[in-house]
Amino acid sequence: MTLAPLQLKYQHGHLSKAIEKLATPYFGQRFWVYIVFDSNKNVLSFNIEPTVSAQIQPDVVPYIHSLARRVRRAHDGSVPLEKVVQVAQQQRHTLSGGTLSDCVLTVIGTCKANGVKISRMHPTMIEEQISSGELQILENGEILRMRTPI
Repeated sequence: MTLAPLQLKYQHGHLSKAIEKLATPYFGQRFWVYIVFDSNKNVLSFNIEPTVSAQIQPDVVPYIHSLARRVRRAHDGSVPLEKVVQVAQQQRHTLSGGTLSDCVLTVIGTCKANGVKISRMHPTMIEEQISSGELQILENGEILRMRTPI
Protein backbone atom coordinates (compact mmCIF):
# COMPACT_ATOMS: atom_id res chain seq x y z
CA MET A 1 0.00 0.00 0.00
CA THR A 2 1.33 3.41 -0.92
CA LEU A 3 -0.22 6.75 -0.15
CA ALA A 4 0.37 9.86 -2.20
CA PRO A 5 2.36 12.55 -0.39
CA LEU A 6 0.08 14.58 1.84
CA GLN A 7 0.73 18.30 1.91
CA LEU A 8 0.37 18.45 5.69
CA LYS A 9 3.09 19.15 8.26
CA TYR A 10 3.63 16.29 10.69
CA GLN A 11 6.01 16.69 13.62
CA HIS A 12 7.30 13.09 13.50
CA GLY A 13 8.29 12.93 9.84
CA HIS A 14 6.14 11.89 6.90
CA LEU A 15 2.46 11.52 7.69
CA SER A 16 1.86 9.10 4.82
CA LYS A 17 4.56 6.75 6.19
CA ALA A 18 2.99 6.86 9.66
CA ILE A 19 -0.45 6.08 8.23
CA GLU A 20 0.97 3.21 6.17
CA LYS A 21 2.56 1.75 9.31
CA LEU A 22 -0.68 1.93 11.30
CA ALA A 23 -2.73 0.54 8.40
CA THR A 24 -0.58 -2.59 7.94
CA PRO A 25 -3.02 -4.89 9.84
CA TYR A 26 -5.79 -3.83 7.47
CA PHE A 27 -3.90 -4.56 4.25
CA GLY A 28 -6.35 -5.41 1.48
CA GLN A 29 -9.33 -4.09 3.42
CA ARG A 30 -11.03 -0.73 3.62
CA PHE A 31 -10.52 1.61 6.53
CA TRP A 32 -11.17 5.20 7.51
CA VAL A 33 -8.37 7.68 8.19
CA TYR A 34 -9.29 10.58 10.45
CA ILE A 35 -6.85 13.50 10.38
CA VAL A 36 -7.18 16.53 12.63
CA PHE A 37 -5.12 19.53 11.61
CA ASP A 38 -5.06 23.26 12.34
CA SER A 39 -5.34 26.21 9.98
CA ASN A 40 -1.58 26.11 9.23
CA LYS A 41 -1.85 22.49 8.01
CA ASN A 42 -0.07 21.17 11.10
CA VAL A 43 -1.32 17.69 11.92
CA LEU A 44 -2.58 17.54 15.49
CA SER A 45 -3.64 13.89 15.46
CA PHE A 46 -4.75 11.07 13.22
CA ASN A 47 -6.47 7.76 13.69
CA ILE A 48 -7.21 4.70 11.58
CA GLU A 49 -10.47 2.84 11.99
CA PRO A 50 -11.50 -0.26 10.02
CA THR A 51 -14.85 -0.30 8.25
CA VAL A 52 -17.64 -2.65 9.30
CA SER A 53 -16.81 -5.23 6.63
CA ALA A 54 -13.13 -5.12 7.64
CA GLN A 55 -14.12 -5.99 11.21
CA ILE A 56 -16.45 -8.82 10.20
CA GLN A 57 -14.26 -10.40 7.52
CA PRO A 58 -11.20 -11.46 9.56
CA ASP A 59 -13.40 -14.10 11.19
CA VAL A 60 -14.45 -15.59 7.85
CA VAL A 61 -11.47 -14.91 5.56
CA PRO A 62 -9.93 -18.36 6.28
CA TYR A 63 -13.26 -19.90 5.30
CA ILE A 64 -13.48 -17.89 2.05
CA HIS A 65 -9.90 -18.84 1.14
CA SER A 66 -10.64 -22.50 1.84
CA LEU A 67 -13.60 -22.34 -0.56
CA ALA A 68 -11.35 -20.91 -3.25
CA ARG A 69 -8.86 -23.74 -2.71
CA ARG A 70 -11.64 -26.32 -2.28
CA VAL A 71 -10.09 -27.37 1.02
CA ARG A 72 -12.35 -28.13 3.94
CA ARG A 73 -11.65 -25.96 6.98
CA ALA A 74 -13.18 -25.88 10.44
CA HIS A 75 -14.79 -22.47 9.89
CA ASP A 76 -18.23 -22.40 8.29
CA GLY A 77 -18.34 -18.75 7.12
CA SER A 78 -20.45 -17.68 10.06
CA VAL A 79 -19.90 -15.09 12.77
CA PRO A 80 -21.71 -15.10 16.11
CA LEU A 81 -24.46 -12.55 16.67
CA GLU A 82 -22.46 -11.25 19.64
CA LYS A 83 -19.67 -10.24 17.24
CA VAL A 84 -22.18 -8.39 15.04
CA VAL A 85 -23.47 -6.47 18.09
CA GLN A 86 -19.88 -5.71 19.15
CA VAL A 87 -19.03 -4.30 15.71
CA ALA A 88 -22.25 -2.24 15.73
CA GLN A 89 -21.28 -0.76 19.11
CA GLN A 90 -17.77 0.08 17.91
CA GLN A 91 -18.97 1.62 14.64
CA ARG A 92 -22.09 3.28 16.03
CA HIS A 93 -20.82 6.81 15.39
CA THR A 94 -20.37 6.07 11.67
CA LEU A 95 -23.55 4.05 11.11
CA SER A 96 -26.87 5.62 10.22
CA GLY A 97 -29.12 4.36 12.95
CA GLY A 98 -30.72 5.86 16.02
CA THR A 99 -30.73 2.80 18.24
CA LEU A 100 -28.21 0.03 18.64
CA SER A 101 -30.76 -2.32 17.09
CA ASP A 102 -30.80 -0.15 13.93
CA CYS A 103 -26.99 -0.21 13.82
CA VAL A 104 -27.04 -4.00 14.20
CA LEU A 105 -29.41 -4.20 11.21
CA THR A 106 -26.93 -2.14 9.18
CA VAL A 107 -24.08 -4.51 10.10
CA ILE A 108 -26.32 -7.46 9.23
CA GLY A 109 -26.80 -5.88 5.80
CA THR A 110 -23.02 -5.77 5.41
CA CYS A 111 -22.85 -9.45 6.34
CA LYS A 112 -25.52 -10.23 3.77
CA ALA A 113 -23.62 -8.31 1.06
CA ASN A 114 -20.41 -10.20 1.89
CA GLY A 115 -22.07 -13.62 1.99
CA VAL A 116 -21.44 -14.07 5.71
CA LYS A 117 -23.88 -16.04 7.86
CA ILE A 118 -24.73 -14.98 11.39
CA SER A 119 -24.83 -17.74 14.00
CA ARG A 120 -25.07 -20.22 11.09
CA MET A 121 -28.26 -18.57 9.84
CA HIS A 122 -28.90 -16.46 6.77
CA PRO A 123 -28.79 -12.74 7.71
CA THR A 124 -32.36 -12.26 6.42
CA MET A 125 -33.64 -14.66 9.08
CA ILE A 126 -31.92 -12.62 11.82
CA GLU A 127 -33.38 -9.41 10.35
CA GLU A 128 -36.86 -10.94 10.41
CA GLN A 129 -36.42 -12.03 14.04
CA ILE A 130 -35.38 -8.50 15.05
CA SER A 131 -38.25 -6.91 13.09
CA SER A 132 -40.83 -9.26 14.60
CA GLY A 133 -39.57 -8.64 18.14
CA GLU A 134 -38.55 -12.28 18.61
CA LEU A 135 -34.96 -11.07 19.00
CA GLN A 136 -34.22 -7.81 20.80
CA ILE A 137 -30.95 -5.91 20.99
CA LEU A 138 -30.82 -3.68 24.07
CA GLU A 139 -28.84 -0.44 24.18
CA ASN A 140 -26.22 -2.01 26.49
CA GLY A 141 -25.52 -4.70 23.85
CA GLU A 142 -27.48 -7.45 25.58
CA ILE A 143 -29.33 -9.87 23.29
CA LEU A 144 -32.79 -11.05 24.35
CA ARG A 145 -34.46 -13.98 22.64
CA MET A 146 -38.22 -13.95 23.14
CA ARG A 147 -39.91 -17.33 23.17
CA THR A 148 -43.07 -17.57 21.13
CA PRO A 149 -45.93 -19.49 22.78
CA ILE A 150 -46.84 -22.80 21.16
